[in-house]
Amino acid sequence: MKQLIYLLIPAMVFVSCGDGKKNNSAAELEKLKKDRAELDIKIKKIEGNSTDSSKVKITPVSVLAVASTDFSAYIEVQSQVTGDENILAGSQAPGTVKSIAVHTGQKVSQGQVLALLDASTIEQQIEAGA
Repeated sequence: MKQLIYLLIPAMVFVSCGDGKKNNSAAELEKLKKDRAELDIKIKKIEGNSTDSSKVKITPVSVLAVASTDFSAYIEVQSQVTGDENILAGSQAPGTVKSIAVHTGQKVSQGQVLALLDASTIEQQIEAGA
């Protein structure tokens, strides 16, 4: 029994010497949260009433006069154009082309003159042979 008393007395001293920080810390936390909430409300009221121009957010912009201009945009693409029929046209006699009688993309018919050749070289050959 004496041994039990010797064990109980130090145990009771340790328990009674505790300062109850667990209960106090929870109460202190609640008090701090309440104070914080009150401070947040006061800060919002002061910020709402503030007319300080340094706190106003200013966004820089640039302004231009409206004027009509030409829009030029170029797109480079690679392609291949094929026709329904490919026809090889050539002259019956060699010579230098003097003028071309048709334009690109123009429709032509059989027997139509497409180009005029310089006939001076052919005429010289005819005279030399005669």
